[in-house]
Amino acid sequence: MIEADVEVAAEFTGKLRETFGFETDMKHFAIFGRCGDCAAKKRGEAPAGE
Repeated sequence: MIEADVEVAAEFTGKLRETFGFETDMKHFAIFGRCGDCAAKKRGEAPAGE
């Protein structure tokens, strides 16, 4: 799990506001997935730096 600054999603939240008038509360926002190393392992590739 990582934490990213809310500015990472600024373009996305701006688009939601512009398109739908939706004010996003970014205090709790989860995106599920894999980090780069885990994604590479899942694809059968060597992780970065190996």
